[in-house]
Amino acid sequence: MAKASSDAADWDRDYRAGRWAYLTQPKEQARLAVAALYVQLFGGGRVLDIGCGSGQLFPLLDRRGIVSYTGVDFSAAAIEAAAFKDIRVRFVVASAETFVPPAGVLYDAILFNEVVYFLGDPLAELARYAGFLAKGGVLIVSITRARPEGGSFDRKIDAFWTALDAPPWQTLDEVFVSHKGSGNAWRLRALRPAAAAAP
Repeated sequence: MAKASSDAADWDRDYRAGRWAYLTQPKEQARLAVAALYVQLFGGGRVLDIGCGSGQLFPLLDRRGIVSYTGVDFSAAAIEAAAFKDIRVRFVVASAETFVPPAGVLYDAILFNEVVYFLGDPLAELARYAGFLAKGGVLIVSITRARPEGGSFDRKIDAFWTALDAPPWQTLDEVFVSHKGSGNAWRLRALRPAAAAAP
């Protein structure tokens, strides 16, 4: 995977140039469909999508169980490209590391949508966002470049997954998705802190 810029202006330029248009293609939809299913099975209600891009997840969600959807991305151009006329949808231009929800707002499902690689301290951010979960809520992590046997092509990501195998994290389910045509592979996990486990 080519290293993406951490500069929002670069992402804005790439979105406007169509570099990220492939996110709407079938090879990405299968991964997003798993994330949407995890929202339905373990979360629902109020959804927070970190690294939302143009909101590609939202059309795949079961609208019957969604109270609100908040998409966060640090590319203003990505959010400008989102075109959803639904009063439940809200977008925020912010980085994963600076976003803070409105006072008193908690979420039933929080998705880390292919953003872990860009975080300085992924575990610390995951723990911070766990504080934004409603009781019984779920964190969903999606990371590309997974190896079928469970590892990654990146030591930082391997260390992240290993840490999630230990307390306080409780894994609810995990899926590997691979796309034959492109050779891409993703690892998705639904989890929550043990203290936040649903009764």
